[in-house]
Amino acid sequence: MTLYQKNKNTKGFTLVEMMVAIAIIGVMTSAILVSVGSSKIKEEVRAAADELAGRIEEARHRALSGNTETANKACGFGVYLATSTQYRTFYAVSGTGACTTHVFTGSAQTPSQTFTNLKVSVSPTSQNIYFDVPFGHLHPASPVDISVAPASGGGGYVRHVCVSATGIVTVGDSCP
Repeated sequence: MTLYQKNKNTKGFTLVEMMVAIAIIGVMTSAILVSVGSSKIKEEVRAAADELAGRIEEARHRALSGNTETANKACGFGVYLATSTQYRTFYAVSGTGACTTHVFTGSAQTPSQTFTNLKVSVSPTSQNIYFDVPFGHLHPASPVDISVAPASGGGGYVRHVCVSATGIVTVGDSCP
């Protein structure tokens, strides 16, 4: 038998065949890992948008019910977007006839809710989403579009929390 003749009794895979199989497995594994990471970011964005929408709906519900927080009757409830990563709930009481004094809920130890690895932007740029008592109308009466997106880009995935002029809160891929 010469050096270049193949022994027909030899069974198994060649080194090249093994390397090709390992390369294919590596490519498939990396594609799966990227997909799992992307869906995790999307789920974080969805959860944050849903949580923020829930807080806004809670403020509207409190305004509709005329809920009082202290001995002073509240004249409105809302959500204040403190930064692109934090928000706080508040109620307003009449100071000198106008409903201008905002009292933030929560304690000094837990002053705000925080979005981790996410950023929030509001259009128009008003940072208060405020509902008046007893009708629960958005004040001022112009629609609000709040965008929730990953802080690091995240492939451009964005969820919108939309508040209509009548106070209806929806979450979706865009605002009407």
